[in-house]
Amino acid sequence: MSSDKKAFELNFNLYLGDPDDGVASISSVDVLENFGSHQETLPFADGLYGHLTLQRAGKSQLEPIPDPIARMLTSLARVMPYVLEGEPESALMQESEHGFLLEPNGENVLFSVFSGNDAYDPEEYVLEAESMPLIEFGDQLVQMCNRLLQIFEKNGSDDARDTDSIEDLQRILDVAREAVKSAKLKNEHGIGHH
Repeated sequence: MSSDKKAFELNFNLYLGDPDDGVASISSVDVLENFGSHQETLPFADGLYGHLTLQRAGKSQLEPIPDPIARMLTSLARVMPYVLEGEPESALMQESEHGFLLEPNGENVLFSVFSGNDAYDPEEYVLEAESMPLIEFGDQLVQMCNRLLQIFEKNGSDDARDTDSIEDLQRILDVAREAVKSAKLKNEHGIGHH
């Protein structure tokens, strides 16, 4: 079942410098579309920081939590195949005391962001059990990872601090992409996922 417009939009913003310095962040879509005007202000040599964004009906559902963006997307992409198979999974952020919990619920995923280091005993929920269509969530996650890879490709420099993280992301994204593709096919052919 597809709807005319997305029920939600998952994306990420990139910080134009060190987030601790109060710098602005820009949508990954804007960075790609206007890469030339942002390339000099994106700190590739120091490592790119970003935060996830989640919009529902044009309203932001998530406060910015800065973290190294390549590692954040890698940790989410790494758990996606298991979530598509029906397993609840968590992914911790690298430098912030936060993490993500993805719990399959029929054709949906319950997406939570928590503070602390234990998904099942969090200090608090920043976002709790936000229900989204599972396959669409996986699809948007793959698209986000692709955008980050394209941004690094456009930069073309070997001096980026995140080079190893980007290589990990490429490898893990291949598996996540296949898992989403497989889930879509199963869904189209009426093979339920549990």
